[in-house]
Amino acid sequence: MGPKPKPKPSKPKDDKPPTPPPMLGVEFIYEDTHLKSRTVKLYKKGNSDTVDIGWKLFDPNAKTMSEKHGRLHFEKSKAYISDLGSKKGTWVQSKRGSLVKEVKHELKEGDRIVFGAKEDKGISEDPQALRVKVKFIRESTPKSPKSPPVNKSDSNTLTVKEKSTKSRAPTPEMTLKPPLRIIIAGRGA
Repeated sequence: MGPKPKPKPSKPKDDKPPTPPPMLGVEFIYEDTHLKSRTVKLYKKGNSDTVDIGWKLFDPNAKTMSEKHGRLHFEKSKAYISDLGSKKGTWVQSKRGSLVKEVKHELKEGDRIVFGAKEDKGISEDPQALRVKVKFIRESTPKSPKSPPVNKSDSNTLTVKEKSTKSRAPTPEMTLKPPLRIIIAGRGA
């Protein structure tokens, strides 16, 4: 017997999670009870990777938001937010404290953002602050069309399932006559 063959080296496993599809935009879902059903969707515009956020997009009567309060930044499959030096600040749940002027903070799916508060101290502390939840809008991956199951008995044979032998109630005969119209003519005097 000769020398034992060496085992083939195994391929290293790629433990990286798959890259999510590119980011198209961000949906802000209102957290305030009186605005619960409202959402604001912000999409990338053409070649621009930024969208400015301000009271015009959310609420013209907002007293806690500046006209140019913050900015969304899109980079491939990620979204970032930055404060543009607003008077009352922007707070993100996944970061401690308010955002620093013009410093990007990466958003996560489900993050809660408070516009118009240095910190989120709850609705009772600053009921005018605008609270939203983040939902990402991504390119959808096309689903492959389902092909019908193939019977491999013979490549030239098409197998069709038989119809059910259950009896059905007979369908009543119907006519397509127009509805009866009754016209009553008035008598002349």
